[in-house]
Amino acid sequence: MGCAQGTLKRAGSVKARDRSLAVMKSLFPVAFVDAYEVESKATFDAYGGAFDVVSREDGSARTAVLARLKKQADGESLTISQFSMEEYVLQLLRHDGVASVYESFTELRKRPAMGVLIVDRLRGAKLIDYLQQKDGAKLGEDEAREIMVQLASVLKHLVDCGVTCGNLDLDTLVFREEDNMELVVTSMRYASLAGHPSPYVVEYGTYEIEDELGQPVTRTFPEDARKLHFAAPERLKPDSRGRDRQPSVDVWSFGVIMYTLLAGYLPFEGEDSRTLCEKIRQGNFTAFKYDVETWDSISMGAKDLIAGCLRVDPRRRFNIERIMKHPWIRKFEDPNATFIALGSDLGTPPLSYVSNSSDYDDLHSPMH
Repeated sequence: MGCAQGTLKRAGSVKARDRSLAVMKSLFPVAFVDAYEVESKATFDAYGGAFDVVSREDGSARTAVLARLKKQADGESLTISQFSMEEYVLQLLRHDGVASVYESFTELRKRPAMGVLIVDRLRGAKLIDYLQQKDGAKLGEDEAREIMVQLASVLKHLVDCGVTCGNLDLDTLVFREEDNMELVVTSMRYASLAGHPSPYVVEYGTYEIEDELGQPVTRTFPEDARKLHFAAPERLKPDSRGRDRQPSVDVWSFGVIMYTLLAGYLPFEGEDSRTLCEKIRQGNFTAFKYDVETWDSISMGAKDLIAGCLRVDPRRRFNIERIMKHPWIRKFEDPNATFIALGSDLGTPPLSYVSNSSDYDDLHSPMH
């Protein structure tokens, strides 16, 4: 399976364009600088970065998240609509497991234009960093369950509010403090709100493969800042029906995250985008059967939940209600909750994985 820690590092971080704090300060909105003292940079990312700040009014410690704003989004900028949607969604959710936003600032007269969200200051590690510090870059089931129960609660709240995150990965999940396991979702930059048009437009790249008859077939994949390793199959191609903005895409990411926490490596890997996308389209993860050393020690309940979340057809994928009721999740509060595998062979993937290899691009029937 390769080096687990190396794989996670490649997939879990985007190479940032590091700029000096002095240079970045010159781009900050004036109203933001008047209201907050910038202490230091916390991280830089492709969009701008996150900075530790202190309110000049009440001395509260916050984080300022900056983003470059353009009329048309690209891999290093957001549209004003996308920035506004993230702010609105963060204010709407009001959940302990989602970063709170306090106020925002924009500067549209300078170039590049900038937007700033003032959010909670989180003192804990990103989940990707926490995982890499563990032996084998993986967690035991009890520790993984504590994390996944929290994430399931967030997804349930998102569904109740009509929100799809669309950007869950190991880099956007952060512990609130260094000494506890309270997890926070930090990014809603690709969030969608039910009944509202999407605030962002995704550009797609293409590649060619041969079908079973040897005929060339053109495939697409999204060219944005989100990580392909966590992308649901429906995110890989343009979809006028909006299936790439449904809660099922977050369920897929939930399954990828849970798999990675338990195994120490990602379920879908490839030397290039083409190989990776083809594995995702086919739901092609086989480690349950072939990586005996890792998966034989993991419960059938865990494998069933993962496989139910990684079904290619979103109509057959577990929904959040089924996740919340799954014995592996319920075991966090009820130690007697037991998963019973009906008709499953312990030497093969669980029943949820059966018939997962159908190519989602060939499914044309409408969503139910």
